[in-house]
Amino acid sequence: RSSDLNGFASLKSTANINTPTYIYDGMGQLDSLYHNRNHRNYPQKNNTINGSFEHKFNSRHRINLSSDYTQHYFNQDQGLEADFSLPGAAPYRQNRISSNDTRRIRLFSAQADYTGQAFGSSLEAGFRYGNVDAENDFDYLDITTGNPTPNLDMENRFLYDEDIMAGYVSMDREIGKWGLKAGLRGEHTRLQGNSQTTGEVNKQDYFKLFPTLYAMYKASDNHQIGMSYGKRIVRPQYAALNPFKLYNTPYAYRVGDPQLQPTIAHNLSVLYTLYTKFYFDFYYRIERDPSMEIVYQDYETNTIITQYTNIDRNAAIGMDFNTNLEIFPWWQCGLQTSILYREDTFQGIDGELYKNKKATFNGNTNNRFNLSKKKDLFSEVIFDYTSPSVQGTYSLGSISSLFVSLRKTFFEGNGELSLMFLDIYKGGRQVVTTRYANQNAVFINYGDTQCVRVGFRYRFGNQKLAGGRQRESTDEQRRL
Repeated sequence: RSSDLNGFASLKSTANINTPTYIYDGMGQLDSLYHNRNHRNYPQKNNTINGSFEHKFNSRHRINLSSDYTQHYFNQDQGLEADFSLPGAAPYRQNRISSNDTRRIRLFSAQADYTGQAFGSSLEAGFRYGNVDAENDFDYLDITTGNPTPNLDMENRFLYDEDIMAGYVSMDREIGKWGLKAGLRGEHTRLQGNSQTTGEVNKQDYFKLFPTLYAMYKASDNHQIGMSYGKRIVRPQYAALNPFKLYNTPYAYRVGDPQLQPTIAHNLSVLYTLYTKFYFDFYYRIERDPSMEIVYQDYETNTIITQYTNIDRNAAIGMDFNTNLEIFPWWQCGLQTSILYREDTFQGIDGELYKNKKATFNGNTNNRFNLSKKKDLFSEVIFDYTSPSVQGTYSLGSISSLFVSLRKTFFEGNGELSLMFLDIYKGGRQVVTTRYANQNAVFINYGDTQCVRVGFRYRFGNQKLAGGRQRESTDEQRRL
């Protein structure tokens, strides 16, 4: 038996975002401008309790029971100020808006898993139940005149309830040089999203099967080849289902979609291992109804809208390669590369289908150095590069990053001092372009990840004591 109680609290999280916007006429002359200031406070906290029980019938059969309950709290107060002016003149109009976004999400899951052996094979089977109960209240106040006035057209109360029941069975067996595994999972989902302000109710009730197949042939100790097929479901995050409008500026907002469908993904892979050191994965993947953010311009209202939606599909064919090498006894190198061709098909705001496609390369090298004979001084250098790529309606420019760190241990390894340099030359700055139908937009995205960190850590107590088992997040928790 085991049980855990853990939590997370961020009681003071703030953001101050200043966005100057310049508007030019057809001759390239500055016509007007507005300066937007966005101040946000968004404290949040999670409380989770979980427990598990394992019973061994004998050395060949056992069952594990586990359950998780999570309460998620998020509250964002936002103050939005915008000053509109002509070039060189004082503001002729001002907007002042205050909003409050309150979310309460309760997650519960329980599952039973059986493992055993029969007929010369290993067996696994189980049942799982998950429930999501969410409430989201969104309020807007117009404070331009100094007298707060509720904006009933922008307020929203959204309720979401979801039940998932799933069962699975799998069997794996070795026959000579072959390793075989097959499984089947069935899921029944029932959900309801209710936007009480607009009266929009979305109900979904469906059952789907998800098979998996895997075969590995060990030709020799140095050569293994395998094939796998898997079908899986990816459900949208809860925030993406909420239809409220979150304004960043008076002419830009983000909105969810309560009609979002889950993504159904199919993946077919051919795997090859050489000398148990070099790993190759040749794959074809197709996703139906993948959900993602798209950005488009509404020319009638001069508004930029970021919307969660399902695009028609995306497909990719490619190869992944990874290995770990010892260049010298003091230098270990990990290398990962990926080459793929991706094609996304989406419906434009004009109702037509468009395709966004490109071949893309990604490479990552992780170099670890031991700089002293005492093995108490270490360095790490990580470089990552991604060539231009596509995602939904976006064409993404290339990005790269360089990470360097130094780490010194002392007091018999219990103490550690580290110095880290992240995004050294700001290679994470990315140009994002949208061009289709009447949409033509370019912006630069950069998360300002360049920084220097200094860390100190000291371990107290008996380091030989075994720690508790690390529990993975549930499917519901990963959607927060």
